[in-house]
Amino acid sequence: MSVRKHLFLALDAAAWGRVVLAVDIARELRQQGDEVSFIAGPTTAPVVKASKFAVEEMADHLGPLAQMFVEAALEEDGAPDSIVLCDFHSCSQYFAARGMDLDFLLRYDVPVIAMDIWNCYESMTEMDLIGGLSGPRAGHIERFTGRLVPAPINRPTSADAYCALPRQTPVTTATQREVRQGLGLAAGDRAVLFCTGAWQHEMKNADRRRLAEAVPSLLWAWLSEIDHSIRLIHIGPVPLKLDCAPERYIRRDSVTPKDFNQLLGSVDLFLSANISATTIGRALVSGLPVVAVRNSSEARTAAQAEAEAPGGLSRRLSAWLQAASPLYPFSVWPLGYTQFLKPLLHENPYCEAIEVVELLDEASFLRKCGNLLFDETARAGAKDRQAAYVTQVRQLPRAAELIDVHLN
Repeated sequence: MSVRKHLFLALDAAAWGRVVLAVDIARELRQQGDEVSFIAGPTTAPVVKASKFAVEEMADHLGPLAQMFVEAALEEDGAPDSIVLCDFHSCSQYFAARGMDLDFLLRYDVPVIAMDIWNCYESMTEMDLIGGLSGPRAGHIERFTGRLVPAPINRPTSADAYCALPRQTPVTTATQREVRQGLGLAAGDRAVLFCTGAWQHEMKNADRRRLAEAVPSLLWAWLSEIDHSIRLIHIGPVPLKLDCAPERYIRRDSVTPKDFNQLLGSVDLFLSANISATTIGRALVSGLPVVAVRNSSEARTAAQAEAEAPGGLSRRLSAWLQAASPLYPFSVWPLGYTQFLKPLLHENPYCEAIEVVELLDEASFLRKCGNLLFDETARAGAKDRQAAYVTQVRQLPRAAELIDVHLN
């Protein structure tokens, strides 16, 4: 039997999480004897290189020549057995921004398999963005050979759903101790992990940029009130603007996948303001309790927000709103995507496995984070819910199995 070859396209500069998912799929294909190569942008190529896959780096400035770059790769060593889009929407947007359409791939009579992160059959057609803007979701995925719909974030019952949860080795007690000591944590400290990507710090829109800076400061103000032992561990390229003592805020620019998995197994809580983050799936597998913050308020003033906030506004939240308003809804901070993802998240067991908190619900945030950090019964309950969800997702086929089905 001849060795199959697959070409993965990972072009979006802001798609680190999606590239991680793609690399996981590539590993599965390699384990069954297939060959995988990538075409990736400058910001995502290092993720691929670190996993020892062949990658051609495509410069951002190519413009319309990007199509020729891909076509050259397809013709150089003969056509591959499949082209995998990582993912469909970002690849479509990448070429659309350069005046091209993904249809050029169909001329090669090569099966095209599209990773469908946002599940085109369930999400809304318009992508709502902070700042009162919107953009169209990529369409016509049906013209390609097949889809790969990752769970989480998609519901396990979705058509073409596959298990996107990583296989992680449990972290030993000795490793936990070593990781916590390396972070400078004392025995009684409680560590909350918060991750950001470069794209979250590079918002050009003024409203998104304002909320990109404001939201972490509010979350930290609440965390610091719960208990003095809480430390915020931030993995991200740019420091957060927080009002806190240096020892309570510990930042790392980046970590290797292995170190990140050890970190997940060594901290006490995972906090995210991006409900679709791939890192949440990794936290679920690690048995780390997760709190995801989203905002449904469209308040333009602090007075409007007070009418919407459960239990009213505390003095601190009121002061924060004076600087942060106007608010815009978000499920993916600081982009938006609230209406876009609403159908996908409705009655989705993923949202039952984690704790989802509204930004203006201060009392709920304090209670849930406090319980998950200090109440062993609450922690055990959260871990049980997460484990049940992980078990459900593990029943799905792996992506490599779905690719076999699509190609056959």
